[in-house]
Amino acid sequence: MHRPFRCARGMLVVAFAVAVAVGCGDEHQPVVPLTGTLAIDATPDDLAAPWQVTGPDGYAQSGSGDATFADLAPGDYTLAWGDVAGWSAPEPATATQALAAGEEVEFAGTYVDRFPFPDTPQQLMTNFRNAYDEMDLGEYGAALHPDFRFVFAEGSSAAPPSGVYTRAEDLQSTANMFAGEPGHGPGGEPMVGVRDVEFERLVRFSDWDVAPGNDPYFPYATQAFFEVRVVFDLDTEDPSTITVFSLQRFYVKAMAEAQPGGGTRCHFYLIGHQELVVGLSAARSSAPMDESIDWGAIKALYLSTTPGI
Repeated sequence: MHRPFRCARGMLVVAFAVAVAVGCGDEHQPVVPLTGTLAIDATPDDLAAPWQVTGPDGYAQSGSGDATFADLAPGDYTLAWGDVAGWSAPEPATATQALAAGEEVEFAGTYVDRFPFPDTPQQLMTNFRNAYDEMDLGEYGAALHPDFRFVFAEGSSAAPPSGVYTRAEDLQSTANMFAGEPGHGPGGEPMVGVRDVEFERLVRFSDWDVAPGNDPYFPYATQAFFEVRVVFDLDTEDPSTITVFSLQRFYVKAMAEAQPGGGTRCHFYLIGHQELVVGLSAARSSAPMDESIDWGAIKALYLSTTPGI
């Protein structure tokens, strides 16, 4: 009469024991992570380089310098390095990596200084070129010696009576040009401003040597000849450029400068820039599609933003 009951009770006890056994086993199973970690390593550390990260489900984060983000959902994450004045961004500028649960991915990038200390003539010329490319007046001025002069090509109708621009005049012209200010031709005709500069070619085709003592402008300075090609993109609705393609002579001078920790190091400055070949010496007021011009004429166009001055 009571056997069914005892049998059912026994089954209940067995079921309870199995449940307890399974529960005890779960307590010792490893926890499977559901998220991952993303790290950003920007070099140099003190640059505070900007970046932006995007990921799955609309994830977006921006910041600067080194950073770490935990508990991120698995998926593809893309990092874009931002621009820093005077520095070249890491390559590639944008990268994508897949983040898996329980793992970590790192985006590492190194910015390269575009204006290193000019301890050689060639480094100085590279800084000079980059200053034009970036339209960076501060770096351009830093490359010029206090006694810098720009020498117009012989026969240039854009040259002033002295045949040279002083450092102050050259900087005034360059400042107006880099700022996109309008210029004026020799007759006062208006000239649109410069939107961008692309320094396509700066090729030295002579050794650096010492200028003779009878050089009319820079005796005993270190000199070399360069072929240059610079494209000035004008601020017009339709594509319009002015191109300088000519031979130039650059003069440099080294100065010993004291260092904070003691000692000195050699700092090269550009003391002279002489144009050797004359192109078209005046630009038309209706900006051409592409006009060749000598560098001195470009400087004369943007020396003043006021006609006749």
